[in-house]
Amino acid sequence: MRVLQVYDNLSPDTSEGRRVITVSNELTLRGYQVTILTTAMKGQNFKSVLRDDVEVITHKPLFNVRKFNFSPSVHGLISEGDYDLIHAHSYRHYGTFASALHSSWHNTPLVLSPYGTISYASSESFTALYWLQDALTMKLPLRQASRILANTEYEKKQIVEYGGDSSKIDVVYREVDTELFRKLESTVLEPGTIIYVGRVTPLKGIELLIDSMPLLGPEYKLAIVGPIEDEAYHGALLRQVQALGLSNRVEFIGKVGYSDIPLYLSSAEVLVLPSLYENLGGVLLEAQACECPVVATDVGGVSESMIDSQTGFLVRRRAPENLAMTIKSLMEDKKKRKLMGKQGRKFIQSNFSTERYINKISEAYDLAM
Repeated sequence: MRVLQVYDNLSPDTSEGRRVITVSNELTLRGYQVTILTTAMKGQNFKSVLRDDVEVITHKPLFNVRKFNFSPSVHGLISEGDYDLIHAHSYRHYGTFASALHSSWHNTPLVLSPYGTISYASSESFTALYWLQDALTMKLPLRQASRILANTEYEKKQIVEYGGDSSKIDVVYREVDTELFRKLESTVLEPGTIIYVGRVTPLKGIELLIDSMPLLGPEYKLAIVGPIEDEAYHGALLRQVQALGLSNRVEFIGKVGYSDIPLYLSSAEVLVLPSLYENLGGVLLEAQACECPVVATDVGGVSESMIDSQTGFLVRRRAPENLAMTIKSLMEDKKKRKLMGKQGRKFIQSNFSTERYINKISEAYDLAM
């Protein structure tokens, strides 16, 4: 079977990009002919992590509006290949719309992996752009897809509410590379450090985690690891840290390489994800694979990515006191942290393996055909 993987802005440093790379590599090992169609961006470094037999075709966007690439050349590039199936990754990309258009014209089966991007709640600042996009495309990718791969049961419900056909939706939990994400000997963080890993953006609720820090003992520190996506929000967080007298206890480390994240997770005592919205919370999976217990707000599909009271704790949304109390109970109990870490690793190995993930995708391809 000749399969085209369509994903704008392919990068090994993003969660979605890594999944496209993993799918492409693993499918070629199973005998599929795989081509990736992605944008040609400066500084791209993905060929080193792709198998030699994965073909890569790039296109240059005509213009970009708030991360949305408009690239008419995609249509011709898709039509030039004699593909048996198209797998479009991320609902909001132009390449996904072009794939759906080609599918409707040529009857090529289309598989769609939205990765939580269908809902307007996935990015509050883009609501107007999402509304306009849906008006222009008339939700063609959602209607045209032969199979839709939801990350969680929660996302499946969202897709149905948004107009998706429930009979076409498969719940496919993402994979975790447990060779990369495992407990390592690491001292990149000081003992007693709580960690947040992810984008610095309002949707992640980082201010709630900072608010909880004065309620913890002064011996505990917070490391915030991840790219700054919203400069105004970052500035507000810095002022909050200063106002609370936490300048010597809260550190913004910034973006680190994807392969370095296990070093931080292995060195931290607890990972905290105080998000206001999450489709799944991929970093929760990666932390558990590294035997780091997790504390997360009970939003979206987060409850599907961990076992409450066994691999970590779920807490209420927008409740810094509850968050602080839960973190403190873990920080004061080393035995519990170690047990939860071991249980977390087993949970990930049992439910989020690469083999299981690729099997589900292969089954979806067969159904789509």
